[in-house]
Parts: sequence; C-alpha cells; structure tokens
Amino acid sequence: CVTGPQGSAAVCVCAAGYEGNGTFCRELDLCSRSNGGCSEFAVCTKVSPGERTCACKKGYTGDGVVCLEIDGCLVNNGGCHTAAECIRTGPNVTACRCQTGFQGSGRFCYPVNPCRTDNGGCSKYALCKYTGQGQRNCTCRRGHVGDGFNCRGTTNNEVYRQSENDLFRKMLFVSKTVVNK
Repeated sequence: CVTGPQGSAAVCVCAAGYEGNGTFCRELDLCSRSNGGCSEFAVCTKVSPGERTCACKKGYTGDGVVCLEIDGCLVNNGGCHTAAECIRTGPNVTACRCQTGFQGSGRFCYPVNPCRTDNGGCSKYALCKYTGQGQRNCTCRRGHVGDGFNCRGTTNNEVYRQSENDLFRKMLFVSKTVVNK
C-alpha cells in the first residue's frame, strides 16, 4: 500500500504484472487475453507475470506481433522441377505439377513425345512432328489446308468424305455423266 498525503487514506495497488484491487492481487497472464496481442498466426508464451513473448508459427515469418505467410514458391520454385509449375497450398507448403509436354512427379519432370498419343492433338488429316522438350508441330497433309489442328481437304475430298453431302455427290455424278456423253 502507498500512503497518501498527510491526512488522506493509504491507497493499495497491485505491483506490475499483477491485477486486482490492491488488497487482493493475482498474477497477470497476457496470453489468456486476445493471444497476448500476438498475431493470430503466432504462439504467445508467458515469461513472467505481465510479460510474454510472441513467436510466429511454422510457415510464417515476422516478429510475432505481425506474422506473414511464407510463399514457398518464391524460393527455388518451391523445390519443383524447372519444367513444373509450383502451386502454393498453404503456409510454406507447395505442390508441383509438370507443364504440358512433360510427365513426372513435379519434383522431377521429363519430356514426352505428344505425337505418340492421339496424334498429339493435331487433326486426323495432319502430320504431328515432335520438336523436343515436350513440343510438337502440326502440319496439314498434302491435299489439305488449315492450321494443323483443323485441316480440310479440297472441295472434292470434302464432298465425298462427309455423309451429309449425298445430294452434292449425286449432282456431281450426274454432271460428270452428262459431260462425258
């Protein structure tokens, strides 16, 4: 208790790190209230009455009062292969996916020849040529035009190729017969 000026009553207060009415004081645990003022991504640890420390949880960085999530993809592509995409899945946690034209775990990727499966996505009237590093080139076959993904033949080829052109085929046959007589 602290004595007041002459003629006044003594005032009782709790010492630093304690709380109460001065007559009864109890130890103050800052961590029990709003995580002690630490970040929600930090661990609050009581050091002594009224004192605490804050330390960021695993996957976060900062002083404990401010904790920021670590982006594992920013360092060394998150441990992924150079031909893989790094995907952030949590605080300092990553997953890897091989890029198109590559296969593997993502931590290691190797090129594949896309022409070996479904003509590499090229038109069925195109040639697929593997150019390396999982890449390919699609070129329409002779007698066809297009970008390699959509190839069309000459008008005559297309008339005979598609069943919905029966009427045109009959007309061509009749015109050829009339011309040849």
